[in-house]
Amino acid sequence: MRGHKNCSIIFSSFSQLIQFSILIISFICFSKNSLKTNMLGLFNTSVETFERKVFDCVQYNGESHMLYIRLWRLYPFVTKFIIVLSNTTHSGRPKVNSFEPFTKEINSFKDKIYFYYYEPKVTNDYSSQEISWKRENAQRNSLLSALRKFSPKEGDLILMGDLDEIPTRQGMELILENPPTYCYYLKGIFFTINHKYWLTDWSRFAVIVYTNTIHSFQTYRDTSHNIFEKGGYTLTHCTYCFPKIEMFVNKFKSSAHTEFSVYPFTNESYIFKRHYCRIVFHTNLTLKKTNHNLDFSQLIPNDPRMKYLIDENFRLDISKTIYKESDLPTLCNSPFTFP
Repeated sequence: MRGHKNCSIIFSSFSQLIQFSILIISFICFSKNSLKTNMLGLFNTSVETFERKVFDCVQYNGESHMLYIRLWRLYPFVTKFIIVLSNTTHSGRPKVNSFEPFTKEINSFKDKIYFYYYEPKVTNDYSSQEISWKRENAQRNSLLSALRKFSPKEGDLILMGDLDEIPTRQGMELILENPPTYCYYLKGIFFTINHKYWLTDWSRFAVIVYTNTIHSFQTYRDTSHNIFEKGGYTLTHCTYCFPKIEMFVNKFKSSAHTEFSVYPFTNESYIFKRHYCRIVFHTNLTLKKTNHNLDFSQLIPNDPRMKYLIDENFRLDISKTIYKESDLPTLCNSPFTFP
């Protein structure tokens, strides 16, 4: 009888433990990268699980180094990269889509990439600058139609920004642990030249919770509120971060910012001097040295072709300019003048 009594006590304790465990589990609503709805009963338990997907939607204008960095940095977190291509730049110039010199590296991520072409149809009823922005906006909005080919569900996350606006890996972990109710914007660092020089904060990159009622991606670009502050800086925006002068020229000529597609911005010597003197290209502001606590091994791939992004002494090829080596000691005495 004593053995039977002991057995009853053990069984009762185990039953209570099961009930307590069920109550604890019922409070879990999502894991690191999934949203889970649990309907647990004492005698009849069923679990319905919704895996949260993450879609990264961007436009591509030939900046292969930034695409490589984006794919490398975000691949562990993103379900599908949706990338729109075009045979025309935002400014209306013909272009050839190339991924050199990183074609091999970009192809290594192809299982998660969806490329498609979209050529915006814009009438000539606007100024050249207005037309450029309409092309850019139409191409961004086309990403929504492309996204819906993958049957996103309510609650999936959309990453919406420009190619050179890239969440950090720590930022992605924080996003997945603390997703927005509707939408928020990441707090980023606006780098220019490379990751060793910065200008200001940047908060135009949106993290959006998908719903079937979304009708425009550009709407999220036209505003910037509800900044996600957790974890501090969770995004890098490295604009005009190129290793070659001709890439700067192409950027100025192809951007929707057509006010910069003219002299002196497209002049090789102007570009070199601004870069060498660490002056912002489109305004007379001096760049600041980065004083942020950054782990560069988590920001860029370990690739020698990317080293210029973390070299504070990096300079462009002077042979393509009017300057000589002997000009450099005094070149920045009057940094804002040109030539």
